[in-house]
Amino acid sequence: MTVGVAQIRAEGYIVLPSEIMDKIGEMDKFLVFQRDNDTILLKKIHPPSSPKRLSEIADRLAALNEVAPITPDEVEAEIRAYRAKKRVRGCE
Repeated sequence: MTVGVAQIRAEGYIVLPSEIMDKIGEMDKFLVFQRDNDTILLKKIHPPSSPKRLSEIADRLAALNEVAPITPDEVEAEIRAYRAKKRVRGCE
């Protein structure tokens, strides 16, 4: 791990130590997290290697999120169950 002191300029620029700049690119992008008043983290963003790869990732995520559609009968059953539960609570 490399440790150094960074400076924040009046223009809003963060000047990183040269030891760290040697390891990153000048136009690299970072996510910035502020944990508390005195802790800021920089996390390098790694873009997908290609649009095809991005498409593959999107397809995998879509497959994970697939849910069978709810039927009208299931909606009615849920409504009946909710109303019955509400009636029982009202009698207590």
